[in-house]
Amino acid sequence: NKAKIHERIQKDFLEAAVEGATAIVEGKLASMNVSSQQNDRCFIYNNIFYTFCADDTLKICQPRGEDAPATVVTASKDLDHASLLGELDGSEVHSVQTALIRYRGYCVTAQSLIQGILYYDEKTWTKYGSVNDGKNIAADPEFNEIMKKISKVFHSKDNLLFKDSEGVEHTLHTSIDVKGIQGGDNRKY
Repeated sequence: NKAKIHERIQKDFLEAAVEGATAIVEGKLASMNVSSQQNDRCFIYNNIFYTFCADDTLKICQPRGEDAPATVVTASKDLDHASLLGELDGSEVHSVQTALIRYRGYCVTAQSLIQGILYYDEKTWTKYGSVNDGKNIAADPEFNEIMKKISKVFHSKDNLLFKDSEGVEHTLHTSIDVKGIQGGDNRKY
């Protein structure tokens, strides 16, 4: 049955994610960007992508945009929203396995890798939304139809108008921060 298979996959992913996050926090794995600050470091271990979440309990005004650190609250919301995607037909949109691991005072986000994502230019594989706070906006028609269905699951307003840095208007069905990605396996994430 589909639910049992999904539960087993999530359980296996979580076990692997905890193992990797533990190794990262204990300093046993080198990051991909060693010279960066700790909250900006990225790791790959066992085909899982890891990043630290900044603790936002101090209520410090966090910067927005592509260079902004992920906070624990935003990462938690992403995790909640990813679970809602299960209400959609899996043949149209796929979500990445995601987990938040708290260990020794750190919070680490773990996500399964999208096939081919490390080898593509983000402007090529981002088919919907913006990766740079609206400077460039992707609104692929096929993804737009999928996002219209997703906006109904989230009970959000659709047909939102956004202008990119060149003044071109784009109609999206979700926030500009929601991304639709075409993986190297041609699946939509």
